[in-house]
Amino acid sequence: MKFSYCFSIPLLLLLCACSGSEPNYNYDNLIGKWYITYYPFYQSCDIGSWVRLDANGNCEALILCNDPNNTIQGTWSREGTKLILDCQLIESMDKNCYITSLSETELNFNTKIYSLPVGIQLTK
Repeated sequence: MKFSYCFSIPLLLLLCACSGSEPNYNYDNLIGKWYITYYPFYQSCDIGSWVRLDANGNCEALILCNDPNNTIQGTWSREGTKLILDCQLIESMDKNCYITSLSETELNFNTKIYSLPVGIQLTK
């Protein structure tokens, strides 16, 4: 009984360490122009809306349903899997976004809009 107890503690610690690790994303993929392909309030006039994240932490977006003639300016940063967007893409969107997947051509994150949890999809 003493042996199994001693064996189970290191195994439990190993499982906890593995489950809490950050995904192995290439965060350089965040840089670029992303087209908004889906969010729960997506409308036909949003087709072609985009957000550009540059390497200097600047953010620029064009949300066609909001104002098709003027871009939104702001900043962005990242803390682990949290993407902080200080350029308001969608009205009442929380600036704290949590990346759920990231590749060279696809970015998915969760945030809140009007205090409701939502998922947003973007593609390059």
